[in-house]
Amino acid sequence: MLEDEFQARKQREPRATLRRFADDLGLSASMLCHVLKGRKRLSTEAAMRVAASLPWSAEKRAAFLLSARAAGGNAVLEDAPSRRYARTATPVDLSNEVFEAVSQWQHPVLLECLRLPGTLHGTSDLAQLIGVSKSVAREALERLCTLGLVVKEGTQWRRNVGSHVRVASAPSGAVREFHKSMLNKAWESLDTVESARRDITGVVVATSPARIEEAKKRIAAFRSELMAHLEEGEPTCLYHLAVQLFPLTEEPRDKAL
Repeated sequence: MLEDEFQARKQREPRATLRRFADDLGLSASMLCHVLKGRKRLSTEAAMRVAASLPWSAEKRAAFLLSARAAGGNAVLEDAPSRRYARTATPVDLSNEVFEAVSQWQHPVLLECLRLPGTLHGTSDLAQLIGVSKSVAREALERLCTLGLVVKEGTQWRRNVGSHVRVASAPSGAVREFHKSMLNKAWESLDTVESARRDITGVVVATSPARIEEAKKRIAAFRSELMAHLEEGEPTCLYHLAVQLFPLTEEPRDKAL
């Protein structure tokens, strides 16, 4: 991806040099040369700095960070244009590539924490708020920043998307891992959160597979209606709503067979 970017620059600017390209990326010329030849890998921090310095889309930046992470690297921050938060705004769709880069539970939780008024939004404050180490919070916030979802103003972080985010395309391994992590947190809450502050209930029902599609539509409608209710007033804390509907038995085979 960096080689393609350099070749595109040379097409636009015939006098472009590898040293000038390295300077723009925040790398030494020798390091960039090693990376392009496949002899060295970028750390996460270096890859984030490189991604933020290039005019790439969020999807391309996410793919670049994922490639650095997959290569065993650890993959700066970018001030994306400011947009006011509007509660009625259409949810922001994330591609699978972008979502995979921020699919660990702390990413969407930190993003939503930035909507809480009266809350300090420094790295340490946010880490304490969601119960993770400062280094974990910092890495998650920097990744969100590189993808243009948050910006840093001095020592404070600010949300940079208008509404809730969701995955635009079909479910993937990253989506499954996210749901697993949130179900694990629900499991933990059974022991750590008093019943007055949670509602974890379930029902077993005999039904026909033919009725499931309509049931899923009703769940989606209920979820939207309940979110609208919960968002009224001034938010002071975060909750996670999960509704599970899954089979407990195999589908019956055709008796004729």
